[in-house]
Amino acid sequence: MATPANRLAALADAFRLGFSRAETLVDPTSVVARSATMDRGVYISASCTIAGAVQLGAFAFVNTAASIGHHTRVGEFASIGPGTTVTGSIVIGRGAVISAGAVVLPELEIGANAVVGAGAVVTQSVPAGSLVMGNPARVVRTDLPALGGSPSPLRR
Repeated sequence: MATPANRLAALADAFRLGFSRAETLVDPTSVVARSATMDRGVYISASCTIAGAVQLGAFAFVNTAASIGHHTRVGEFASIGPGTTVTGSIVIGRGAVISAGAVVLPELEIGANAVVGAGAVVTQSVPAGSLVMGNPARVVRTDLPALGGSPSPLRR
């Protein structure tokens, strides 16, 4: 999975070359509730489940067999790893990464640019710019760099 920073850089290059559209792509094997909303450039890989009232921000990436529970908001450029379970009413910040097989319990916030390690079980909100790992997930770093660029040129 490309990092949010790599995707932002590629997008900036594409706009510089004159591309002005970014399509949302949903694999036909995925199930997306009718009440879910997706901004432009979202990619949903194979065998994903997106529940009701989920909001996916611009250029969010949902990898294979991930499950996103009801009323979850995924920020722009956020990445959800393969086999990840994001339960209901979660807020995932801009540029956050939830790695393969992680589980995020209900009603938590994953801050902007935070990283959840593979297989982690998140039982508490994760501060912006932090790396959490383990079961239960614990903060192991708090100095992760912010995703560059401004969200303003990404608006329709």
